[in-house]
Amino acid sequence: AWTPQGFFDASGPDAEELFGFHVNRGREQAGEFVRASQLRERFLNPELIAHRLDADGDERLARAVGQLGDVQHVLAGAHPPKLRIVRDDVQVDASRGTVRVPLIIEGEADPETLKVVVNGGSELKPRSADASGGKYFVPLELPAGKTSHLEFTVSNKRGTQSQPESLDVKMPGQSRLPALHVLAVGVSNYHDVGLRRGVEFARHDAETFAKSLTKRSSPLFRTDIEQLPPLLDASRSDIETALHNAVTRVQPQDVFVLYLAGHGTAEGTEYYFVPQDAVQRNRASLLEQSLSGTRLRELLAAIPASKKLLLLDTCASGALIPPTRSNDIKTAAELLGRKSGFAILAAADGDRYALEREGHGVFTMAMLEALDGREQPKTLRRLTIGALAVYVDRRVPELTEEYFHVSQIPVVELLRQNFEIASLPEKR
Repeated sequence: AWTPQGFFDASGPDAEELFGFHVNRGREQAGEFVRASQLRERFLNPELIAHRLDADGDERLARAVGQLGDVQHVLAGAHPPKLRIVRDDVQVDASRGTVRVPLIIEGEADPETLKVVVNGGSELKPRSADASGGKYFVPLELPAGKTSHLEFTVSNKRGTQSQPESLDVKMPGQSRLPALHVLAVGVSNYHDVGLRRGVEFARHDAETFAKSLTKRSSPLFRTDIEQLPPLLDASRSDIETALHNAVTRVQPQDVFVLYLAGHGTAEGTEYYFVPQDAVQRNRASLLEQSLSGTRLRELLAAIPASKKLLLLDTCASGALIPPTRSNDIKTAAELLGRKSGFAILAAADGDRYALEREGHGVFTMAMLEALDGREQPKTLRRLTIGALAVYVDRRVPELTEEYFHVSQIPVVELLRQNFEIASLPEKR
C-alpha cells in the first residue's frame, strides 16, 4: 500500500520490488522507474499507512510530507545513484581471508553510505573504501572455504539508494566452525530512580539469557573463545564501547546476538534504548541521552558477522513521561529490522510483563523455555531463529493472557533468515 506522496508499507523486501514511482525527465531524456526498495530509508512508514483512513489521517500525512518531502520533489532534485562492480579487477587474498571489490559510483552519492549484505543476512559497513582511478576499492573479510554472495548498495543525501549490484566470491581455504558471541545488556538500577519502575528483572534476565544461550552453543559453535560478559546497569558509553570492541573479535562466519532489556521508547519511527545513566528532565533530553536505532544500526553494521540477531525485551511503561504507545514502539522496532536487515524479536510493548515467581520478564521467559526445548519434537536437536520466533510468538500471548489477562504480541522480523543458534538438550 502506498500514497501518491511516496509513503508506503509492504509485506517485506520482495514486495518492495513489485512497485515504485515513475520520474519524468522531460522530452530530452527517458523517464526513470524507481523501485520502492530504493526509497525504503525515507518513505517506508507502516504506521502512517495503517492510520491513513483515520480521522487524523490527513494531518499525519501532511506532517510526514513536511518532515520528509514528497517523492516526486525528492526524485526531481537528484537521480538515485548507480553502482557498478568492475568484475575483472576483483582481488582475493586467501592468506588474509579478504577480498577487494572495485566499484564505480555514478550520480550524487556519498561512498560513506555504501552498504554490503553477505549471503542475504544483515547489512555490513565496510571499514574503509579507498579511491583510485575513479574506482572505490571495498575491502571485506569473508569466511574461508565458502562461496559468499555479496550485494552492494549506495545512497545519496536525499535517502534514495541505488539498485543492488551482486557478486559471488569463493574464498579458498578450510572452513572453520563458527563462534557464537552474545552481548546481553540489562538495566534495572537506573541512575534516575524514577525510571526504575517496570524493569526490576532486566538485570537478571540479561545474565540468565546469556548464560543459557552460551550453555547451548556446543557443538554448533566453537567453545574456545572468551565470551562477552553481560553488561548490567550499563551506560550508553558502556554499550557503545562493547559493540566497538566486538568488531575485532567477531569473524565473518560467526553469529552475533545483541540482547537489550530495560526501558525502550520511540519517537516517530525511531527506536531508542534508555541506558542506565539517562536522566529524565524532559522528553527531548531523554532521547538525546538514549541509544537510537540509527546508532545501533551503525554499531552493529561494523561487526563483520553476516548473521546477527537483535533481541529487545524493553518497555515504555508509566515510568517514561509521556508514556509511549505500544504501537509506536512496535513500529519502530519492526522498522529497525526491516531497514537494517537484522533479524529481530522484540517484546516492544507499553509494559514489561514479568512473572515474579520465576523472576523473569515474560518475553525472556518464553525464550528460556525455547532454549530448554520446551514443546519441541524429540527429534529436533538444533534451534533456529525461525523455530525460536514461532515459539515466542505463540508463548508470550499465552503467558500474558494467563497471568495478566492481556495479550502481548511480540515483534517478529526475520527477513527470510533462519540460522541455527543453539543445540537442544536430549529428551528422554
